[in-house]
Amino acid sequence: MLKKKILVVFSILALAALFMAGCGGNSAPAENGTDDQTQAEGNFYQGKELHIVVPHGAGGGYDTYARLVQPYLEKNLDATIVIDNVTGAGGNVGRNQVWAAQPDGLTIGFTSGTAMVYSQLSKSEGVQYDVNKVTWLPRLYGEPSVLVVPAKGKYQSIQDVMAAKDPVSFAVSGVGDDDFFALGIEAKALGFDVLPVTGYDGTKEGSLAVVRGEVDLFQTSLSTMLPMIKSGDVKPIMVVYDKEVPELPGVPTAISLAQGEGADMIQTAINLIKVSRVYFAPPDFPADRIKDLEAGIEKSLQDPELVQKMKDSEKPVEYLSSADVKQLITDSMAAGDSIAPILQEILKKAE
Repeated sequence: MLKKKILVVFSILALAALFMAGCGGNSAPAENGTDDQTQAEGNFYQGKELHIVVPHGAGGGYDTYARLVQPYLEKNLDATIVIDNVTGAGGNVGRNQVWAAQPDGLTIGFTSGTAMVYSQLSKSEGVQYDVNKVTWLPRLYGEPSVLVVPAKGKYQSIQDVMAAKDPVSFAVSGVGDDDFFALGIEAKALGFDVLPVTGYDGTKEGSLAVVRGEVDLFQTSLSTMLPMIKSGDVKPIMVVYDKEVPELPGVPTAISLAQGEGADMIQTAINLIKVSRVYFAPPDFPADRIKDLEAGIEKSLQDPELVQKMKDSEKPVEYLSSADVKQLITDSMAAGDSIAPILQEILKKAE
């Protein structure tokens, strides 16, 4: 009798042990499954198609930056990324397209925040966006611009340009882009007259115009212009920045040439440069998608392979968060009243 009781007790204990083991065996996958689910839910972009509108011509500086980052951002978001070049009106056609897109997270842009501020302050025709309501995403770089002349052109220094009696022509890669407006400010601050020559689609065509001698001047980002400077096709005569850049030793800065009110104008233009290469999105963009994109972009820029590619392509990177970009835009708009009349004046010259 006692043996039977002992057997029954052991049987019960064995069944209990099996039951507990079964529960324990199920608990680990359940927890792993929850973690996987949480991870998937934490990344909205997993398995989706994200469109990045680049309102600039293929092969130009903005396009090159966007396409260099593209495969790394795809990897970090686990998404498919399609880059759409939508040009026109100095970039405003593409910017308007992003502004009007559904804020579902699947359409963003990569452009010049500088140009967007300029376009709004100048009341450029066709601007539909409001930079105060745009969703600002991270900045890749805020780089100096450089003013160049043909290698064998009639102007060989900024002093030659400042002394010119007639208007000096410059190629416009887009009426409404950042360097179009910035050059108008520089001309006013330094006391020379300019004549915008329109019809060039993107920085690539604009830079070729000055190489061929079709215009006297062209201005664009340092990284875009540097290969042509190194090849000797163009000559740099001024850097639009508040300090000398190591790539162009001895080339004067715009701020060093200006005085009084003119110096204040140039400084405003320089401050706006700091939001030149930036991602942006429609208003009311979901906060979780901003977070996903910010994390994906930042991680991509830290990838050693991309770091090397950027270096080899002479495309510098200086990451700035979404919040910092938004603050710079807000500050720029607050200081915009002083330059708005100049922007409107250069815009009329291009009509």
